[in-house]
Amino acid sequence: MISMRLGGCVVVYNPGVSVLDNIKSYLPVLEKLVVVDNSTSDNEFVESLKSFSDVEIINMGGNKGIAAALNAGCQRLIEVGCDVVLTMDQDSVFPA
Repeated sequence: MISMRLGGCVVVYNPGVSVLDNIKSYLPVLEKLVVVDNSTSDNEFVESLKSFSDVEIINMGGNKGIAAALNAGCQRLIEVGCDVVLTMDQDSVFPA
């Protein structure tokens, strides 16, 4: 059996704390999650993610666009040894 490390990359833009429920829905299947913050200002959401040990936050310092954000997140997941990356935006949620 081949074992692959699955990482996730979520791009957020000025998210509310309700986005945390979306992230919690797929966090159990990922080895590592990178949240790329494309927000134009600081937000409470990012602070709430700091309590998760398997979540890393990349702050883009403003809206650099979805492609730049995905590239930054995927590059980080490659650096930590993930073989496959699941990409999502802040509205993505896994059904129960």
